Amino acid sequence: MATWRDLGREIEAWTTAAAPPTFWWRDDDATVLTPALERLLTLSESSGVPLALAAIPRDLADDARARLAPVPDHAVLQHGFAHANHAPADQRKCEYGEHRPLETIRDEISDGWRRIRRCSGALPVFVPPWNRISEAVVELLHACGLRGLSTLGARAAAGLEAGLVQANVHVDIIDWRGSRGFAGDDAVLEQVLAHLRGRRAGTVDADETTGLMTHHRDHDDGCWDFVQRLFEFTRGRVTWLTAREVFAV
Repeated sequence: MATWRDLGREIEAWTTAAAPPTFWWRDDDATVLTPALERLLTLSESSGVPLALAAIPRDLADDARARLAPVPDHAVLQHGFAHANHAPADQRKCEYGEHRPLETIRDEISDGWRRIRRCSGALPVFVPPWNRISEAVVELLHACGLRGLSTLGARAAAGLEAGLVQANVHVDIIDWRGSRGFAGDDAVLEQVLAHLRGRRAGTVDADETTGLMTHHRDHDDGCWDFVQRLFEFTRGRVTWLTAREVFAV
């Protein structure tokens, strides 16, 4: 059972070995300025933890764009185009798999980036909905103006043959297959510890920043409480990087 004490010990092990571990924060599915999005942005401002907001281009409203402008060190990433599922009913949900002509997909992603780049803090990084994307679509991203890719799980390498920098998230705080609420301290801390320990042991890419993934629209009280406690627990003990630092684009 993973505990906050375990996390403290792991951070101490990093500090003894070399330097404090690095983290980054990605929140998905932004569209309009809801109370939940306002709470998210306020949390970033009050905690001093930089936020990378993966926004859905088709549905991103002007009020959300305007509210983002004063948030320190934020970034806006491209979260697909419409967050629409195009996979057959017997397959896992996916907006950018091998289910449509590549020309259609290229035009759609390019249109999405044109919309996102109007935002303060826009960063040319693609976050595929459901963290799923086919290799053929990855190869299109650079031509669409994108320079980074972020999915879920430890990356195989930082640089992709398609000319992109990849930096993923590794910690999902929501129990999607069960309660669809907070997954619990034990389960979430275990994800944090697994990636940190893997980086320190060299079983995953040690240079990949440990990524926290949140979904403000789906948070219950447990989710909000955990994120705030994580930020408080790690203050002064780890380094929270901006998305611009993580992707260097």
